[in-house]
Amino acid sequence: MPAGRFPYEYFKDPHIQKPIEQIYQDINGYTWETTDDDSELWHGESFIQVVLPPLQMDGLCVKGIFYSNAVDVILRRYPWLSDLFHTIGSSMFSSYSWSRKADVLFSVYNNPHRDNWFRNQEPARHHQLLFPLLDSDFLNELTFCPLNVAEKDIDVLCISRLNPDKNLEVVAKAIQILNKKYNASVRMTLITGQKMDLNLQYIRPNEREEFYKIESAVEHFRDYIDVVLDRIFDPTELARYYSRAKVCVLGSLLEGRNRCIREAISCNTPVVCFKQLNQYARGDQPELPDGAAMYAPEFDAEILADTLYEALNHRDSFHPRKAFLRHFGRKTFLNQCLNLIPHYREVLPDFSEYDNYSNDWLNMAIYQQYEKSFHDLLYDKQVELTYAKGMNNIEAFAENFGYKFGILKKEVKPILR
Repeated sequence: MPAGRFPYEYFKDPHIQKPIEQIYQDINGYTWETTDDDSELWHGESFIQVVLPPLQMDGLCVKGIFYSNAVDVILRRYPWLSDLFHTIGSSMFSSYSWSRKADVLFSVYNNPHRDNWFRNQEPARHHQLLFPLLDSDFLNELTFCPLNVAEKDIDVLCISRLNPDKNLEVVAKAIQILNKKYNASVRMTLITGQKMDLNLQYIRPNEREEFYKIESAVEHFRDYIDVVLDRIFDPTELARYYSRAKVCVLGSLLEGRNRCIREAISCNTPVVCFKQLNQYARGDQPELPDGAAMYAPEFDAEILADTLYEALNHRDSFHPRKAFLRHFGRKTFLNQCLNLIPHYREVLPDFSEYDNYSNDWLNMAIYQQYEKSFHDLLYDKQVELTYAKGMNNIEAFAENFGYKFGILKKEVKPILR
């Protein structure tokens, strides 16, 4: 699934001494996309996420939009999807998507200098639009929302895989420093996304190695850190953890736009991370909007401890959910897509630069075509139409749309009933 070289030297060094163009090259030399047609390589990890389905009404055809980490492979196998959808390539990282067939590429951040570098590096791809978002910006703000909890009984929440780029040993050390320096009783809850037991039998050797790093970084590890041993799939259960937390923390310096920090702020929980997170890809653009986060100014466990202590003691100064809804969420993402792609401004009746979610033609066409409201499709009330993951599901997705719009000629049962 991954391709290229992961820039390991960036994981723990926020002061890379290279020309910025070389840094761009290093970051863009890695992707988490499906680039090979071998079905074994994309059986479980490849996905399609629909932002808008294709529509026909009153003789007018409006193409849909989907993004994927496997656009080129999918369009090679199911070329008719390009007649029905505008496609957006996602690298699942802070690199530009490697897709050559996508109409649009996630560029992750609005960094004009980096965009110009990319255009100069890839002159054959000038036709592809650049979109300064990632799939984390399509987060469902109705699923990840503040839940009523009896109390904020988690001091610091960390949701992070056991990977070296997450710098979990630095985060764990910061929790210990915070408690000793400020004579506090702060605990951190760690959710790794893996099923674990106390003997670490269920995790891979590299994950076990990362866990040992955390344990060795902290004296009396279990005095400070609670590890959730189950793998949590239910978004509502995750939202409950976020809602219980006073602060969410992330230790990375380099990755994609991290989903957990957007899930946290959507659940009205402030985030603490390093100021240098994705600093080279971002340029001058902040990682998170004002009121949603507090940044540790240097990559250092004690400085992170000081920042966490300050955030915990000034929680009333944050307004994360308000900041999230102003900048992110599905309706915002949809509108940005329609603004970016010229097709919609040209053909969509009553196109609005500010609110196409309320467009009467779109709402009527979606209901007529799919017998579902626009709201229900946008917020995943009919998953078969809006999301597909893995080879078999993507194949069924492509064929269903091919049959529905008459591109494939065969009798099949309707998509929606």
